[in-house]
Amino acid sequence: MPDQVRHDAEIIFDFVKLRIFGLVLKGGFIKSQFFQTKTVLLVFLIMLLFPFQALAETMTEAQKIEALIKKVESLGDAVFIRNGKEHTPKEAADHMRLKFGNAGARIMTAKDFIKYCGTGSSMTGEAYRIRFKNGSERLSADVLNGFLTEMEANK
Repeated sequence: MPDQVRHDAEIIFDFVKLRIFGLVLKGGFIKSQFFQTKTVLLVFLIMLLFPFQALAETMTEAQKIEALIKKVESLGDAVFIRNGKEHTPKEAADHMRLKFGNAGARIMTAKDFIKYCGTGSSMTGEAYRIRFKNGSERLSADVLNGFLTEMEANK
């Protein structure tokens, strides 16, 4: 399946998931039989248009973002430096999740996530850095982009 078609399918599925999630939060999903009928028809239409095997081979953007956050969380001995203060990998991951939640529709792709949530402080403009166990430091954007490149190469 061409990359553009995969990308379009990911966006459609992410949109449907977000739409359903939003309605569940508002309490309207279960109550609305009209919406349930439309949802079933929409899912059926998507199933006809996009083969499942091709979609199963690739991660959605939302899955990539969660995988990036989990990768950060698993960096054990690393120290994350944000606005001059040191943080654990868990704290860094929690902060990225918070920023992701606040970013809303501005983030459509994993690259957007890195740009808006993993690069630096929106308040001070200071870049986030990661200090590894061996003492070396790298910009978090470089590390996250490396993780994403590796992830996409192994799809």
